[in-house]
Amino acid sequence: MVNDNEKYDYVDRAKEEKSLFEKISNYIPGYRGYAKQEKIRNTDILVRQNVAKLIRESYNNISEVFDLSANIEGDIFTIDNINLKLDALEQKIGHAESGYSAFFDPIKVKEEDLERLVEFDAELIDYAKTILEKTEDLKSKMLNNELDEDLSREIYVMVGELESTFLKRKNHMLELPE
Repeated sequence: MVNDNEKYDYVDRAKEEKSLFEKISNYIPGYRGYAKQEKIRNTDILVRQNVAKLIRESYNNISEVFDLSANIEGDIFTIDNINLKLDALEQKIGHAESGYSAFFDPIKVKEEDLERLVEFDAELIDYAKTILEKTEDLKSKMLNNELDEDLSREIYVMVGELESTFLKRKNHMLELPE
């Protein structure tokens, strides 16, 4: 889902954005690792907030599609399931742990583990953007009294992939040493 250039975009941007204070503080023993981890932690929080916002917008689109579907014949069961999953996912992602203590212990956790978390978040934002685009398409079709059941099923599958990626992220955090 995420191409190589986009996958590392968040990590690269976090690394590049150094203030003068951070540059000087790199000479203080132990600070460098802490600052990098803190930057990645903050990036993680911002990305998840953005993902939750995109999911909420998708949820709003699907809710509108569901309301509009009352006048159209077709399978609205899938739309209802998408609605329920998006609502639950928005809550899970928006309120997910970001400060797991072992994860931010500079002695125990490797930099690759920190960067993998940001990669998971990049995948989440990619899925969330695509789902939003597809829910907008579905809403547009519904406004023209056209229920696209194939698109509904495609969105349902993508929401499942988003959820799966989020669970992999959560498991990655739980596998880290305490």
